[in-house]
Amino acid sequence: VALLLAGGADSCAVDDDGQTALHLAALAGDAPACQSLLAAGADPGALNYAGRTPLDCALWIEDATARDDLTALLRDAGAIRSARSFDDPAFAALFEQAADAVVDGDLDGLRTLLREHPELATARSSRPHRCTLLHYLAANGVEGERQKTPASAVGVIDLLTGAGSDPNASCYTYRGGPGETTAGLLAGSAPPRDAGLTLPMLAALARGGARLDDAYTLLVRVFAALRAEGAAGAEAVADVSPAVAGQALVEGVTLGDTGMVRALLNAGVAVDSRRDGTAPGRLRRKRRAGRGTARARRRPQPAGRRVRRHAGRLGTSRRARGPREAPRRAGRVDRMGDTGLEPVTPSMSS
Repeated sequence: VALLLAGGADSCAVDDDGQTALHLAALAGDAPACQSLLAAGADPGALNYAGRTPLDCALWIEDATARDDLTALLRDAGAIRSARSFDDPAFAALFEQAADAVVDGDLDGLRTLLREHPELATARSSRPHRCTLLHYLAANGVEGERQKTPASAVGVIDLLTGAGSDPNASCYTYRGGPGETTAGLLAGSAPPRDAGLTLPMLAALARGGARLDDAYTLLVRVFAALRAEGAAGAEAVADVSPAVAGQALVEGVTLGDTGMVRALLNAGVAVDSRRDGTAPGRLRRKRRAGRGTARARRRPQPAGRRVRRHAGRLGTSRRARGPREAPRRAGRVDRMGDTGLEPVTPSMSS
């Protein structure tokens, strides 16, 4: 662990199950690893998907001496036990109430819940996907009845991020991973797109500190320019690569945002751009090269070479000795029916 940290590894990295390296080191009872991680800036109060801190994990160690030493180390670093587990039935019911307020766009009800229970802003569902309240606004990978986008979705995002919700938090909707943030799930979700709110919601998440990819960062910039000026000039596209601008154009078309598409085309983005960012001219050259290679493969060959190359498929050897004999497997029945071959009679000799 010390070697990895010296090489630049992130001491606060989170795996697909929501465990930080400090959680895992505490679970393993590895005091030297915990000490190295804490010295490198690991957060002793980080919560995993179940709402447990590294200190909670250390308390599960069976060896009493190792448990006492490690918990003392963590407490000296400022670690505390979590106030409650997200799996606690009473708290899970409270979270479900807040999730309903989020997807219904009930700003007053959600504001009241956050005021009375501020821990909800950073809490997670007890369901297997372990979503935060912000994740529910993506309407992607959660319960079917909650996959909807309220008209007040932007206001809900502002309220949650203002209360401390992390817009870059991941979850376990599709078996986890760095792309399962609210913004990542939102970008490919149908309900926000159908409501025409994908870009306004992404812009609100960016205001709250969300990290967007380059294409959506450009879309949000153009969206802000369109709202402020009524038209987006070439300035928004000037400092990005043609590949990123092309990806943004494709995403704008996917979202069905005519104003966005018109602004990007007016700024000079190629109309035949592709989502993978490959330049159209390069694609045409590749296709021409591919057609030349295909023609070379189809070029007539001498008869002898064709026979040698396809000997295996024709049932002949390289010297064309004649058809191969049928395999002599006694009692074998062809599943496709009669093969036209004479049956082979097993030898009865000893």
